[in-house]
Amino acid sequence: MTNSRFQQIIHSVFTKILLTLLAAGISINLIVAVFFIHAARETWREVWQYNIDQYLGYIIKDLGTPPSLDRAKEIVKQSALQIRYESPDMTWTTSNEIPPSGKLRLKNDQKNRFIRIPFTKGKHIITLSQGSRIYIFSFQSHPPLEIRKIVFIIVLIFLLTIVVLAAYLVIRHILRPVKFLSEGVRQVGDGHLDHRVPSGHTTEFNHLAEAFNTMTLRVQSMLYTKDQLLLDVSHELRSPLTRMKVALGLMPDGQTKENIADDIREMEIMISEILEAARLRNTTEGLRIEAISVRSLFQEISAIYANKPPGISIDDIPDNASIHGDPMLVKIVFNNIINNAVKYSPPDGEPVRILWKEDSQYAIVQIHDRGIGIPETELPYIFEPFYRVDKSRSRHTGGYGLGLSLCKTIMESHQGRIEVQSAPETGTIVSLFFPLFHD
Repeated sequence: MTNSRFQQIIHSVFTKILLTLLAAGISINLIVAVFFIHAARETWREVWQYNIDQYLGYIIKDLGTPPSLDRAKEIVKQSALQIRYESPDMTWTTSNEIPPSGKLRLKNDQKNRFIRIPFTKGKHIITLSQGSRIYIFSFQSHPPLEIRKIVFIIVLIFLLTIVVLAAYLVIRHILRPVKFLSEGVRQVGDGHLDHRVPSGHTTEFNHLAEAFNTMTLRVQSMLYTKDQLLLDVSHELRSPLTRMKVALGLMPDGQTKENIADDIREMEIMISEILEAARLRNTTEGLRIEAISVRSLFQEISAIYANKPPGISIDDIPDNASIHGDPMLVKIVFNNIINNAVKYSPPDGEPVRILWKEDSQYAIVQIHDRGIGIPETELPYIFEPFYRVDKSRSRHTGGYGLGLSLCKTIMESHQGRIEVQSAPETGTIVSLFFPLFHD
């Protein structure tokens, strides 16, 4: 039990993030500490520079008065220094590489104290002015302090960036299961209930992935049970409907017989739509896919609705425009959509407009109407079986709420999709996406 609890703590996402942040913090502190140690060394360097000034003072005394070139050459042999002396009476140098004081661009207020000119042609120059006498000392130098500081700051920023980037990448790797869960939610939201989230390497995400997968399995099972119940009921209703039709044939003619006959026909249409939708959801076999001429299809549809106000208006369509699908099922989709658009548009309003578009993946047919529209809160549910926006409308005008559900199933069986945009008193736009098949 103790070992299992310890393993859970070790593999916990919080433990890993905590360790990552601690490692990043320690690394940052170490780098900053090195930086401040370097700055402290620069402070100590000032002390050493003072000592150098004292040392050069002793050398000046050793050169004598007036300064001796021979003594300077002896000092040069014993050290890394090169010396130049300038005065109105005498000028000499132990190396021609030392520039004259006139080329050092000394300011007037600098001629009576030590002046350091770093990194002149690879040399570090120190000048000492004593009245009209100027001593110039040269020795090999490291890169200028200013340049080293800049380089050090750049290196510091670079190292800090690497630490932060490494911490980000590690945390991103640890939290990668969140991306899988996000993708799983999107897939399930799109209706792909067979999608499964892979298990993670941390205890929390592993439990969360298992819970998510269990949830989708249960939802899938419940939907399957609902569909199966609907199918079973629909199949069982066919037998009593047949007996009712036989009994109806023996009844005397009259209004009662006509009413019963209408009810039976509506029930048969409803059952046929339920069974057809179930067949398309469970298999794509039996679809007779072929190229359908859009111009011919719309001409046929136009003839059907020519005398049904407000009528339909078809935009220009290319002669070679076509969609691939089962002709009978495609006609069912267009008839359902256009029939709804005409039915819920004012008779004296604008005609229902049909547009053709095409992009790199889909042939798109849009049906625009200026009807009563659909509230935004109802849009997520309009493709559910038996769902009707207007709960008060009768079955004679509103049907059973199976039309859009069947259209969605048909479009998905053709690897396409259907989208609806609508607003009350503004109208509705239904977009049908048919995949393009390139030769």
